[in-house]
Amino acid sequence: MINAEENYQSRLDAFKLLLGMPVEEGLDVASEEMTVAMPKLLSEDAVALAHRYRLTMATASDRVDDAMRAVKNSRNGLLPDLVLTASGTVGNEANTPAVELQGRTSTYNAGVSLDLPIDRLKERNQYRVALIAFQKAQRDFTETRDTVTAEVRDALRTLHAAEISLEIQRVSIDLAQRRAEFANIRLTQGAANSNRDVVEAQSDLLSAQDSYEQARTQIQISVLGYLRVTGTLRVDPESGTLGRVMDRAELQANNSFQVR
Repeated sequence: MINAEENYQSRLDAFKLLLGMPVEEGLDVASEEMTVAMPKLLSEDAVALAHRYRLTMATASDRVDDAMRAVKNSRNGLLPDLVLTASGTVGNEANTPAVELQGRTSTYNAGVSLDLPIDRLKERNQYRVALIAFQKAQRDFTETRDTVTAEVRDALRTLHAAEISLEIQRVSIDLAQRRAEFANIRLTQGAANSNRDVVEAQSDLLSAQDSYEQARTQIQISVLGYLRVTGTLRVDPESGTLGRVMDRAELQANNSFQVR
């Protein structure tokens, strides 16, 4: 028990450091159990879901689009430049008021300037740089997509393993309970010389129950990990138990303190 309390306090201090608050400041941890529904998706559907909602995927895609626009702008610099200029003035004759404009005093001019792409070394270099940046953005997008795919597949495997572990621990509890009952019957009927078997059976039952609770916790953590890697983790108060648990307004009302 002493070791468990020390471990709990150490984790609590680490959580305070993560929040950026002084470790000396008090912090009450509310006991709240979240019920997160198990996702019922195939691997391909989960990967498609992550490709749609992961912000890293959207960012990588936007960078590819930005690099493509830079390539198009740089390519425009290699095209001929045709500039049309025109100007005109109108005024009044000498020794007349300025408001008396005369058409014969007006002047105008027009011009055409054509710049052929003969010496465009700087523009060509900029175009090559833009192409390299575009190719890099494409590689980054492919790497991000592959990374997201691998994370989703790993999250699904972790979730599946957590489900199997939970079922194993449930069976272990049933076996431990039968063993405890059998040991008690033997002790009651005098078939056992000591209560050692009863004590060991009770200890195994407690260990099985603890393992079951750990497996149940792990499966919830696995579900949250799956929601995170697929980009579907929502903390809106109306989004279910998870959202209500993380509702800051309700926490403020319950704890009567101002969150800054």
